[in-house]
Amino acid sequence: MEMKRHVVLLFLCLLVLGDLPALTLKIGSGAPLGTPWDRSLRELAEEWSRISAGRVELKIFPGGIAGNEPDMIRKVRIGQLQGAVLSNIGLIYLNPEFLILELPMTVRTNEELTYLLNEMDDIYRSLMEEKGFVLIIWQPVGWVHFFTTSRVEYPEDMMKLKMSAPLNEPKMGQVLRAIGFRTFPTEANFVLTGLQTRMVEACYTSPIMAAASQWFAVANYMHNMTFAPLIGALVISTRTWQRIPEDLQEELIEVAKKMTESLVDEIHVLEEMALKVMLENGLIITEVSSDAEAAWVSVMHEAIDKAAGDFFSRELYEEMTGLLEEYRKENR
Repeated sequence: MEMKRHVVLLFLCLLVLGDLPALTLKIGSGAPLGTPWDRSLRELAEEWSRISAGRVELKIFPGGIAGNEPDMIRKVRIGQLQGAVLSNIGLIYLNPEFLILELPMTVRTNEELTYLLNEMDDIYRSLMEEKGFVLIIWQPVGWVHFFTTSRVEYPEDMMKLKMSAPLNEPKMGQVLRAIGFRTFPTEANFVLTGLQTRMVEACYTSPIMAAASQWFAVANYMHNMTFAPLIGALVISTRTWQRIPEDLQEELIEVAKKMTESLVDEIHVLEEMALKVMLENGLIITEVSSDAEAAWVSVMHEAIDKAAGDFFSRELYEEMTGLLEEYRKENR
């Protein structure tokens, strides 16, 4: 009789567990609806739902409707969101050590950046965990260039101009000022007005952003030298992630990595299209001489070396540059 009662109780428990509602993760994203980033996120939501048999659902809030990146991070911390798609701005807001990966004229190619993201993955996942977040995926999403209202080739040319710097990325602004640039923190929505009124005369951004925001219509000179890489990441609060079974966690992360590999190529195509449109509408690309490029590298690295230890960890910076040196030796 006692055995029968235990069997019945076990059966009832299994029924209850089987009827548990799906874990819905509300994810904030600044990517506009229909863009490659947004489509990739929605495909990921479908795949996670499929492989978890409906136990893990993603509800996407695109186009910045959940706020800017610091806003989204705050909402994750109080439980209004469970995760967010972040760029360099949000990553540095969470932990200044992410600044190391976007230091000017340090990482120069997608291949170098991909190598570093793999080699330093454990370090940065630990840094993210310290802030209460799980780094699900991160990857290259483009490159930053200088867009200016007059022709710029050498560093001293840029230092004469008033440069717009992201309002929500003060650490990067501090590094730019340490280099010698005249920076003016500006909300993205007001950069075009600032350029039109000459409150600012330069900005650093991706070709896709410059085209979409029409900044290039005023800042119609683009420095052909890549300034710094852009990184995109999906993060989820640790307390939410811990509600997902460990065996399923690994599968969810693995499928996320596989699905986003093709996004890098798609972004490259989109960037080429943006450049084509801008060139057809008055953009002038400044070809930088080898002497000018060497001058940029020298100025940037001297300033970054002085900034290390104040704005970011010197130890971590030296580890990254050591990895870069090894990679470049092996791939010459």
